[in-house]
Formats: sequence, C-alpha cells, structure tokens
Amino acid sequence: MTKTDIKKLIDDGFSRAMVFDNIDWEHYIDRMFRAELKRERDYRNMRPMEHHGHRNSAALSARYFVVMWFKHALISTEMRPSDVLHCNPSALMAKGLVDRWPEKAAKTFDGYDFAQFNKLGYEMCGIVDASEVA
Repeated sequence: MTKTDIKKLIDDGFSRAMVFDNIDWEHYIDRMFRAELKRERDYRNMRPMEHHGHRNSAALSARYFVVMWFKHALISTEMRPSDVLHCNPSALMAKGLVDRWPEKAAKTFDGYDFAQFNKLGYEMCGIVDASEVA
C-alpha cells in the first residue's frame, strides 16, 4: 500500500467517525483527535534526535488511532474494569459512543475496509503497511 493509499484509508475512516462529533452537543471526535495528537507529539518530542524524519504527519497518526479505537470498540462487546488500567481516554470515548449509539456506529462503519486497515501498523512515529514490512 502506498502512502497515498494509507492516507486515503485513514481519512475515510476518520470522516466516517465524524458522524459522532457534536452528536449531542459534545465534540467527541474533536476531543479524541486532540488527545491523540497530543500523545503523538509528546511521543515524537520524547527523543527528537532519534527521529529525524517521520513517515507521516502527527495529525495522520492521530486520525489512525481514532479509527483504531473505533475498530476495537466495534469488535469488543464487553469491557472489564481491568481494561481501563492502561487505556487512554480516546479508547474509552470510542467504546462509550459505540455503546450509546450501536446502530449508528454499525451503519457508519458499514462498508469500511477494515481488512485493509488491519494491515496497517504503527512503527517509529508513523503508519506503515505491516504486511509489506514483515
């Protein structure tokens, strides 16, 4: 998968998730995106000397994680208290949105190419096609 294909796939998933932004006067997706963007920037700034070039922008990585959290929320049907020990707010928010509006979530991501999305991976500050790396 090329960088352009990866970007299109992630952007498609993120634009689908935007259905949940301002669904009840709360900007859920914007909050998730900002939280993931902050995490990504913090990660990149942790060791700036080791990462001279990044595979993609921090914003694309943040959008990738938003889509990934929705994927996990759609797949997992239950959440145990121990699941939140190492969980970030975006994952919990995605799970809450899917639990609150399950039909809307299923319809929103119906037809999304999760098979291709599952081939992506996060490695050293960037999204890669993990099937090509292995």
